[in-house]
Amino acid sequence: MRRTAWQGALLGVAAALIAACGGSGGGGSGNNPTLTIAKAAVANGDNQVAAVGTALANNIRVVVTDDGDPVEGQVITWATGNGSVTPTQSTTDQNGIATTNWTLGNIAGAQSLSASLSGAVNSPLAFAATGTPGAISTFSAISGSEQFAAVSTAFGQQATVKVADQFGNGIQGVVVTWAVGSGSLTPSVGFNSTGTNGQASVTVVAGASAGPALLNATITALATVIPFTLTVVPTARQVNVGSDFFTSVTNGTSDPAVDTLVVGQSMQWNLVGGTHTVHSIGQGFTSSGNLTGAGYTVQFTNAGTFTYDCAIHGAQMTGTIVVQ
Repeated sequence: MRRTAWQGALLGVAAALIAACGGSGGGGSGNNPTLTIAKAAVANGDNQVAAVGTALANNIRVVVTDDGDPVEGQVITWATGNGSVTPTQSTTDQNGIATTNWTLGNIAGAQSLSASLSGAVNSPLAFAATGTPGAISTFSAISGSEQFAAVSTAFGQQATVKVADQFGNGIQGVVVTWAVGSGSLTPSVGFNSTGTNGQASVTVVAGASAGPALLNATITALATVIPFTLTVVPTARQVNVGSDFFTSVTNGTSDPAVDTLVVGQSMQWNLVGGTHTVHSIGQGFTSSGNLTGAGYTVQFTNAGTFTYDCAIHGAQMTGTIVVQ
């Protein structure tokens, strides 16, 4: 059949239009598809909060599109340094959606997961979650036991406990009760609550009577009692250091000055004249430099006999400390 000239022209225009549109067929991919990975518009599972070591209530969802149209059959790779994902790879459905389930890791705080699609815009795509501590599992002492303090003075270190879950994450807001079990003590508070690290602390002041003492910490969730063993000791013994002498203030002995202490008690040397040091013979304790008006104090936490002299005057200035 012969075509007229104008019919041929029309066919040429139609062919040109078809070529310009990339051929017949649906979809928006064209000759140069642009894949984009994004969080699903609804219920994508981002920013959930759950207890550590547990699965998130909602799955994680991404959508893959090509120029705005959903793309089926794209393989998404899921990865996390916190906990686990199941599955680690999933394929987009006819709506361009792929999902996975995320079980959080054991460390409380911010956690993250990534969704990757090779060559796609926005890949890798990051999701966030927050792990909260689990149920109370442990109650333990952190520091502050086995201390000495002179009567009516504060112990040098606070008594500190920690409340944690099974993974060691501190639990905030747990009330700790502090009570004197025995001896002469006064805690700064009778109860307080754990902080963000799961710890609670109390300052303890020695009472007026020397001797062993016990401070107990408890919480209602567990039957555990945390004991802090403390010792109240007499005030420091005093030694006067003059132009050529060490003299015990307690008993008047001089060169040698002889003093008897209990374990945990301190010795204080007070400069009253001259230039002198307190030099430990045999490295029984740390020696001083030249004494000043502030004096020099050493706490003796072990029993034994300790001798000293003046590093400047030697054997003519000596002393002995017996710790029982």
